[in-house]
Amino acid sequence: MTLNTPNMLRTCRHTARFCFCALALHPAFTAAAFAASANLRASADMPEHAGAMDVFLSGMAGKTIFVSVLFLGVMLFLRLLYGPKGWLREKRWDEMNVEFKAAEEKSAAIKTAKRIHKKRRVVLAPLLAAEGEQLSAYAESFFNGSPQNDKPMGLKLEHSANVLKNAWIIAAREEVFYGPAGQRGNKPELDRALLLAALYHDVGRFEQVKRFGTFKDADSLNHGLLGASILSDPRFMSAETAEMRKLVRGAVLMHNRLALPAIMPRPLELVLKGVRDADKLDIINIMREEISPGKIPDKTVTLGLEDAPGQYSDHAFEAVLSGVPVEYAKMRYVNDFRLLLCSWVASLEFAASKQILARRGYMEEIMSGLPQNGDMEKVRNQVRELLGQ
Repeated sequence: MTLNTPNMLRTCRHTARFCFCALALHPAFTAAAFAASANLRASADMPEHAGAMDVFLSGMAGKTIFVSVLFLGVMLFLRLLYGPKGWLREKRWDEMNVEFKAAEEKSAAIKTAKRIHKKRRVVLAPLLAAEGEQLSAYAESFFNGSPQNDKPMGLKLEHSANVLKNAWIIAAREEVFYGPAGQRGNKPELDRALLLAALYHDVGRFEQVKRFGTFKDADSLNHGLLGASILSDPRFMSAETAEMRKLVRGAVLMHNRLALPAIMPRPLELVLKGVRDADKLDIINIMREEISPGKIPDKTVTLGLEDAPGQYSDHAFEAVLSGVPVEYAKMRYVNDFRLLLCSWVASLEFAASKQILARRGYMEEIMSGLPQNGDMEKVRNQVRELLGQ
């Protein structure tokens, strides 16, 4: 904690004032101390019939204990006067302590955000180096030093990097992205389109949090639409063809829709489904950590839902069993968010996505937070069956 010299001097003045007051107001106490000292000095001539206490105080150990007790008594009295909630303590001292603590927490949050940025840049470099640097620089322009603002910004930057990694695994395992059906040498290259769309899919989130302080589209605006609008800026994907930019913007625009159009161009359909799978895989991981049993959920991450153990909406339960996604607007409880994540398993488009999810074991941890009843057991069995477990 930073030391404040003027306040230290003021404390010393108060302490000195107290000592003089103690001498003036408590002469009996002072006289007793001097008398005890005189007795100790005369201990060498102590008669044989002296009491046990007198004999004890005549020794070095007794003298030391006597002085220590006297000193501790003075310190305790000072504590009662000037300690927390003391009789003579200035309220400003407590206010300063709170301010210093808040400043230290803010400094720690900024350092954490910077570490996240550095870590994310290292991860992005092998995949889309220039584009990753561009997104990092864009995101950092929204940081202002406030933990309430910077924490969600840092989370989204880290999330974008993780979605990119998930998309890279999907593109490497699914033949529709790397095989002869339309990859290297074809225009547009679907594997690169998937990686670009994964990297930029949440680019609208930074502006959303800055303007509205929430990730909840219903209380702000559609972050997919906002992201597609931001990507129209020529600073983004300037080295890509017009066809590639259009494909990526289309995937960003529709990545957060509850249901996809029945008819779409095949390249857009593949890229869009790949991004949605990669996005869901990392959101499941993030929420696994945020809503693990016993942890107090971050309301920004859980969209302000009520954390009521044992409670869940009928809509969320029925949606999972019907194999359709839970609707955000109808969620009320944190358990509804758990059920939302369970409903996503049925909506994963690629076998590679389900293999990743099963291998990482995220769903078992998420489902452990659901109530232990017959309804939730049906949910657990369905999820395990979908994952081939």
